[in-house]
Amino acid sequence: MKNFILFALCLFSLSAVAQENLKKAHAHNDYEHAKPFFEAFKLGFGSIEADVYAINGELLVSHNLADVKADRTLKSLYIDPIVAVLKAKKQGNFHQFLIDFKTNADSTLP
Repeated sequence: MKNFILFALCLFSLSAVAQENLKKAHAHNDYEHAKPFFEAFKLGFGSIEADVYAINGELLVSHNLADVKADRTLKSLYIDPIVAVLKAKKQGNFHQFLIDFKTNADSTLP
């Protein structure tokens, strides 16, 4: 019994050490995941960034211009999920959302 308690305490202490604190972590390129905002938010990232290209009047999320897909909009991947979290008043460690505009200002900001 004594050995079991010692073993259980060791396991508990290892799990406590393994907990990551992501409040100060920055999620970038997470748009390569199925649900980019929600995955980073649920993990507790304090900063989330999206790379955005303005193409044909749409703000599309991608790290590279060659990988842009018409259905991966800033609105669908980030804005709508952020609004949903705010409306649901879900608490989390999310503090900032950064947008890195990859296209020039004239074509990005009408």
